[in-house]
Amino acid sequence: YAIGTAYRLDQQWVLRAGVLFDQSPTSNTGRSPRTPTGDREVFSVGAGYEVTPQLTLDVAYSYLQEESVDVSRANALGSYSATYQSHANLLGVGATYRF
Repeated sequence: YAIGTAYRLDQQWVLRAGVLFDQSPTSNTGRSPRTPTGDREVFSVGAGYEVTPQLTLDVAYSYLQEESVDVSRANALGSYSATYQSHANLLGVGATYRF
């Protein structure tokens, strides 16, 4: 699920924000060291600046946070047990030129 909004400050500036909730495609029984993913939340903010009617510059920042997940496996060769935690900082920059 995701929701976002944009607010135009004036003729040149627009501010943006959003949040995303992404449910993991793997369950606790299906997790392995190859797919240790958990449910994710992403929080984003950004801004756009219209330099000219033809050129717009955009910048955005997102923080991705993933739930902590436990993975345990055992077979005849041994066992494996670990807790995975991850997060990411994402930065985006873009330019739009209208012909």
